[in-house]
Amino acid sequence: MSSSRKSLDSLRRDIDKIDDGIHDLIMRRAALVEEIRALKGGDGNAYLRPAREAQVLRRLIARHEGIFPKNVLMRIWRELMSALVRLQGPFSVAVFAPEGAPAYRSLAREHFGSFTPMIAVPSVEEALRLVADGSATVGVVPWPPGERAGPWWPMMTSIGPNAPRVIARLPFTGTGPKPESGWNDATQAIAVAAIEQEESAGDHSIIFIETDVEISRTGLKTVLEAVGIGSDFIAFTPGGGTPSSWQYLVETTGFVSPQDERITQLSEIGNLPITRVLHVGGYADPLTLEDLASSEEKALT
Repeated sequence: MSSSRKSLDSLRRDIDKIDDGIHDLIMRRAALVEEIRALKGGDGNAYLRPAREAQVLRRLIARHEGIFPKNVLMRIWRELMSALVRLQGPFSVAVFAPEGAPAYRSLAREHFGSFTPMIAVPSVEEALRLVADGSATVGVVPWPPGERAGPWWPMMTSIGPNAPRVIARLPFTGTGPKPESGWNDATQAIAVAAIEQEESAGDHSIIFIETDVEISRTGLKTVLEAVGIGSDFIAFTPGGGTPSSWQYLVETTGFVSPQDERITQLSEIGNLPITRVLHVGGYADPLTLEDLASSEEKALT
């Protein structure tokens, strides 16, 4: 046997040892998750921690070296995280999937795992209802609101105590389903669940505002800035309270907690016709294509 053949065999044995080591660590990680599950008990959806997941993925990207593609690394970890979430409690996803729009299901699969049960529904209303009544753990619906499904977001404020809240923006990893699935660069979605937003040190929050009369986007941005809230996006629709009422969905710059005093300040502005202000979730800022680029790719830009 040639020395080169011996060298090849030796390298393959090294790879086998590495595979065994990776497998051992995955089993150990699963055992630790089981310990965490036992400590938490059956506390609702407490095992869903999208902010914690985002922190883990950002840390891995920051320390990553070598030729292995970052986007593939993220896909591996999303599959791992989703599998371990399923070990902690019921986990299924209701996906807005009207005929001719498979892209949202593809986004859901990429984020929540290939083997996570998916429930295809024809409307956003159905997805939100399944999350609210516990038939699904998470819903995946269009973003920006109004795209394909109309201005659905006021439903998050009227379902009841288990109303879904925004927990993630998809795709998180700067990539998405392949074009043949109906996806393009403009396709975005959000995930919703009956949990409150947690801070990940790089976030946007979503605030619902209802008024007695219409306020322009510019006017509302000015009001938000007056209490220290920056806004990246504002959607609006006529409200259902009175014939003249309007409802706004504000995507904030940075994290705003559900208990943030700035939300209270908005409610108490006396010279404006604001009747309701609600925190309806938020998301950890997704990784960008630049975050996922290799050193060689960054050097070329």
